[in-house]
Amino acid sequence: MLETGRRIGAIGMVLPLIIWSGHLLILYGVLGVICARSPEAVGGAVLPALWLVSALAVVALLYIGWALARRLRGEHPLEHRFALFAGVVVTLLSLVAVLWATLPLLVLPPCA
Repeated sequence: MLETGRRIGAIGMVLPLIIWSGHLLILYGVLGVICARSPEAVGGAVLPALWLVSALAVVALLYIGWALARRLRGEHPLEHRFALFAGVVVTLLSLVAVLWATLPLLVLPPCA
């Protein structure tokens, strides 16, 4: 069994990547299928649903980053602090990746 600091650091390094990849899969998978079948249906409920998925991913990543950064302030051995710090960095990179993947929804028309 991993100790608490290492376990949280390991989860903090993996969970943001799972959220980012799930967001990317949902965002481009749903949009690709809808655009291939009926491009006019994108403006209805699909685009707001994709915005909701993006917002949920951002909120989840912000919470994970905040929780890891808060734990990082405590007294932990060096290897636990490294795992927590790596978790914070991975979370920030995943947040940037989610925002980057969501950017085309702002700039481009849905099925362009």
